[in-house]
Amino acid sequence: MDLTDDLATLLDELIIAIEQRDESDPDSHDWTIDARVRRLERRLVLLRRTEWPSSLMRDPEAQDRVLAGVS
Repeated sequence: MDLTDDLATLLDELIIAIEQRDESDPDSHDWTIDARVRRLERRLVLLRRTEWPSSLMRDPEAQDRVLAGVS
């Protein structure tokens, strides 16, 4: 699996978790969803810091191409 696949999968999981959190009942809030969102956010930060080439970190347009799956 390449970086684009890892990133796309991680972003999909994060979006689903955020949607679940936003749709949950505020009176009976499920804290496990919040914990999952925080865990996925940490994984996203770690992925960016450890696996993205330093050239991507300095080039916002290249980051946008990776996020769009264009490379």
